[in-house]
Amino acid sequence: MIKKVSEKQTNLPQSYELLEQETSASHSPIVLKTLFTLLNQEGFIDERWYREHRNLQEQWYPKSLAVLLKYRRFEAVPESEFAAVLPNGVVCLLNAFIWHEKRFIKNNYFCNLMDSAVIVDQLNKSLQALQLQVKAVNCTEVAGTSYDLHLQIQLTEKSYSVVFTPNNSSWPPLVCQLIQQIMFEQTGLLTLHVVNGPEKSLVFISAELALALEQFGLVSIHKQRNLIARWLSSVGVYRR
Repeated sequence: MIKKVSEKQTNLPQSYELLEQETSASHSPIVLKTLFTLLNQEGFIDERWYREHRNLQEQWYPKSLAVLLKYRRFEAVPESEFAAVLPNGVVCLLNAFIWHEKRFIKNNYFCNLMDSAVIVDQLNKSLQALQLQVKAVNCTEVAGTSYDLHLQIQLTEKSYSVVFTPNNSSWPPLVCQLIQQIMFEQTGLLTLHVVNGPEKSLVFISAELALALEQFGLVSIHKQRNLIARWLSSVGVYRR
């Protein structure tokens, strides 16, 4: 079965956008401990995060490191002292999204995303990193058009399809929308748009984590339809 996605599609679940935080922003210890617990449960607190956080403490925050060494493990630090092991507060935790390996990077300045072979290669790598069971990815030119491409993603039990106009160094909104739908249907995860940091990306999180981020004022509702309309207008194919 082929599932087609178009710019008029409206049945995607609500998605979120990570808000940029000031390093001086203050959050209560209970907020920090709750976020750490949720991020840890969903695999965002990985070896890379621990390594980078330890390097930060060793270089600039000896008092923070001293508290961590007292308890040995983040999970063992009591709520009352948890803020002490995160010298930059919630920013330290949100870095888990910005650099996590299981994300869909929206901009890639090292690849020519006008080339269908490159598109297939990059999507195969990205989808496998997201732990999807990919059988095949195909991308062919649409007859009678100058640039339009027909993308098909075949998973074990379902196939998805979209026609889009490629961009040189970033994935068009229609492709991002397709990835969002695939991840929601296959895993039940919602989309978090990470726009701060060197690489704009899509990160996929549980509804529980999304609710916590929204309640703590760390995310906003992502206006997906407006972004798609803006992109369609920019390439001269805007349709009401």
